[in-house]
Amino acid sequence: MEFIMQFKFLLFFLFPIALVAEMQQEPSPVPNMPPKDATRSARTCHDLNGVYVTGDFLYWKARNDDLVYVVQVTPTVGQTLTTFIARPIEIDFEYKPGFRVGIGGDLPWNGWDLNLNWTRFSFGISSTKTSSVADLSLNIGGFDSIFFGRRGKIHWDFNYNSLEFDFGRRAFLDSSWIIRPSFGLKAVWFDNKNKLDLYEVESFNPNGAGLPGVDEYAKSEIDVSGIGPFVSFYGKWNWIYGLGIAGQVSGSILWYDIDENAKTLRNELQNLTVRQSFGQLKFSTHRVRPYVQLFLGIDWEWCFIPKWLSAQLALGYEAQYFWAMLVDPINNRDDVPTSFDGLTFKARLDF
Repeated sequence: MEFIMQFKFLLFFLFPIALVAEMQQEPSPVPNMPPKDATRSARTCHDLNGVYVTGDFLYWKARNDDLVYVVQVTPTVGQTLTTFIARPIEIDFEYKPGFRVGIGGDLPWNGWDLNLNWTRFSFGISSTKTSSVADLSLNIGGFDSIFFGRRGKIHWDFNYNSLEFDFGRRAFLDSSWIIRPSFGLKAVWFDNKNKLDLYEVESFNPNGAGLPGVDEYAKSEIDVSGIGPFVSFYGKWNWIYGLGIAGQVSGSILWYDIDENAKTLRNELQNLTVRQSFGQLKFSTHRVRPYVQLFLGIDWEWCFIPKWLSAQLALGYEAQYFWAMLVDPINNRDDVPTSFDGLTFKARLDF
């Protein structure tokens, strides 16, 4: 009997302790439902599942690896041999402004969203080279002319447009890391025009002035359009108060349709008579080439009105590279790339 009383006395003290411990435990999540903060919406605010708009200011420099417009030639005349030392003169590439705008929206699934953006980068630049003597030759398919000028000029008109449509998921891994892998479709259009001019032209004469020729020129227009699958990965290391380092790497395999049209006017010498020759090239082809993009910069985002408004700003370096996009059928070249690089300022509003 005494043992039973002791056992009841022990249960009397253990029951409150067990009850308090049970009350302190967190309730189990509903089956098949993730914890509330395991993944968050693709917005900067909780439960902000609407649309967002983006606007980027670009300050880029475009480069084309085949824009040598004149060759400066220094001849050395010997008794039986004349040696020419050539120095190519390339266009002065300049930084120019552009823009990128986009719109996106959340999908019913946790964290997934669709995004469409348009990039526009267009400019016209010129470069000029002058010399006190006639030692400049147009850079057209090699060094094969005996006519030289005192002034060379190039004007380059460049227009670039692209559309990117992607489907991605933005998630918080923890309090410091944000990622957004995505995939979709990319389309590009290039309109590339350049005109080379050579002035004050005369034939080469080692003993004095040569025979005068007309001004020479070469102009071309290259239209390129491409489309292909697109993948991207965005990541941010968040420090404090929404400030951190953000980076993005993307790539695509593009199928290009290329149309080229070129015209040239040059001087030639026949029996001590100066004549002109006119040439024209029309060429169409297709190529499949890769494309890569990189962005790295400082990023800040903040939730201004919970469930209503958040904003994001970023400033950094961006580079894009298009492999072997241009084709030169005359010189059997298929390796002329085009690239962009410079500063990008990004802005985004979520509603």
